[in-house]
Amino acid sequence: MKIAIMQPYFLPYLGYFQLINAVDKFIIFDNDYFKKGGWINRNRLRNNVDFVIPLKKSSQNKLIMDTEINWDDKLIDKFFKSVKHLYASSPNYQTVDFLLKNLFSHKPKTISELSIASIIEFSKYLNLDTQFKVASEENYEKGKDKIESLIKICKAENALVYINAIGGKSLYSNSDFKPDGIKLFFINTLMNQ
Repeated sequence: MKIAIMQPYFLPYLGYFQLINAVDKFIIFDNDYFKKGGWINRNRLRNNVDFVIPLKKSSQNKLIMDTEINWDDKLIDKFFKSVKHLYASSPNYQTVDFLLKNLFSHKPKTISELSIASIIEFSKYLNLDTQFKVASEENYEKGKDKIESLIKICKAENALVYINAIGGKSLYSNSDFKPDGIKLFFINTLMNQ
């Protein structure tokens, strides 16, 4: 069993979907702390146009799953105008526009809910058949640090292989996982959009 464990990003980069495709089970780590200035609620569109999903009182002391969206209609309208301007001539624009409007129409309460929905819906669109689990719904045992928490998730899922994006090389090493019989691999995902 190969698994990956990642925080939920809204409309994640291509490499995130490559990671999803590389594993049997993908754990969405929504009970981790929100990182201000990170990619959980922001992204970059074509031509380096950034967008941000507005949040209510975001804090690095708050879990991702507890970070609420500020449904500011002007900012959401601006997002859709940017998407249309940048992608209207793209071959799959109509389908993607429909998927996005459907995601936003439900107005999820938290960035976690919106991000998870975007990850799952776009994985379906890409015909990825990976199984998803949401960490906060599974009651995984927490470790004393992030590495131990990841190992506990791997053990709970009977995973013998943990795969992370290449950026994780600065955070994790085989020596962290090997004593628990878990093999650590990294894939060099595409970072550009």
